[in-house]
Amino acid sequence: MSSYPPTYHTETDEQVLFAAIEAIQHATLVVPGIDGPDISFTPLLLDRQRRLLRGHVAGRNPQSDSLDGEMIDAVFHGPHTYISPQLNNLDDVPTWNYINVHVRGKVSLLDDEVDKWSMMQEFVHVFEGDNAEKYLEHYSARLKPMLKAITCFEMTLDKVVGRFKLGRNDSPELQQKTFTVLRGETPPSLRGWLETLAP
Repeated sequence: MSSYPPTYHTETDEQVLFAAIEAIQHATLVVPGIDGPDISFTPLLLDRQRRLLRGHVAGRNPQSDSLDGEMIDAVFHGPHTYISPQLNNLDDVPTWNYINVHVRGKVSLLDDEVDKWSMMQEFVHVFEGDNAEKYLEHYSARLKPMLKAITCFEMTLDKVVGRFKLGRNDSPELQQKTFTVLRGETPPSLRGWLETLAP
């Protein structure tokens, strides 16, 4: 019986997977629900040292009531693009190249206000960059009360699997061509990281 996905589409190097998570920073969160999975989309930050993902959802999100202690899934969707047979002189079938990282782990909620505020500051520093201190200085008094309206959590990294469909089973020439197409469909914020995967 053949394995699926093929090994050449599977990325197992943890450092490569962690770099992808840190670059993409946004995931589809899948939480078990009574009527099927509850799905949302949220930024998540990786704590390599503690081997955790850290994030939050709105308190009115149904996931807030079912996160604690659950095994959930987070899927980080990286760059993706259609690959035309024209790139191989029509001697191929249409396909789609993409980069995804699937994390499965157990959730613990953060109830302490100090921990929640620390997480919020971390998010501000990551996404605001040089503007973070100025923003926090002027907005902290308004931001802190909003912590009551969100559910902060940490998620263990029990399983981390990468699907990097980059034509690694193709000839070096075709790999270069398809990677050029993928590069063209990649947001500027991800291009530096993407180049670390170039054939």
